[in-house]
Amino acid sequence: MITAKQIRAARALLGWSQQDLADAVNLSKPTIVDAEKTGHQSRPETLGQITGVFEDRGLEFMVGGVRERDDLFSIIEGEDCALKLLDKAHNLLRDKRGEEILYYGASQERSSNEIIKKSIEIKEAGLTSRFLIKSNDTNIMEDIIQYRWMPDKLWLDSDAKTIFGDIVAYVITWQVNPKILILKDKRLADAERKIFNFVWDISAKPTHSSSKIRY
Repeated sequence: MITAKQIRAARALLGWSQQDLADAVNLSKPTIVDAEKTGHQSRPETLGQITGVFEDRGLEFMVGGVRERDDLFSIIEGEDCALKLLDKAHNLLRDKRGEEILYYGASQERSSNEIIKKSIEIKEAGLTSRFLIKSNDTNIMEDIIQYRWMPDKLWLDSDAKTIFGDIVAYVITWQVNPKILILKDKRLADAERKIFNFVWDISAKPTHSSSKIRY
């Protein structure tokens, strides 16, 4: 678990004040002040949020210290890897209202309650999403105008990726021990956006939603 000393050091690396960190994590400044007090026991959830924000800004924590990370690529794995990816997108784009998260080869059929809750938080933060989904998939939870049915010849269940900011995240497997590969590269992300928009333009508009959950 991140220590008070590491929080102070991480802030210094980013040139952040305690208020800057509070704003980034969406917590109060007194909460940050307490977290930076040696000997104070902050809630694990609070420390997890702080750690996530720092990691999304390119920092890496090790025993007794913190450093800038070369994060060209990384892998997140486990049953909650999709939720961790959404947390990453939310933290990275938190202050960028109007930014898009693009889902290529998406399927909301597998969405857990936690993923739905996080997706709602992302929408309420002013971020938008678009989805390229399988032809005739009507499990549509958001506004239907945010979806397109991909041509059958382009659909591959194994080709699912998410694009946001300078990041492209590829699903490696949904089988045993799900894994997502994250690449951080502006040129790659821009190229993937062009591909997404090309497929979007040639894809059909869904006609209706059969999902019981809409937000």
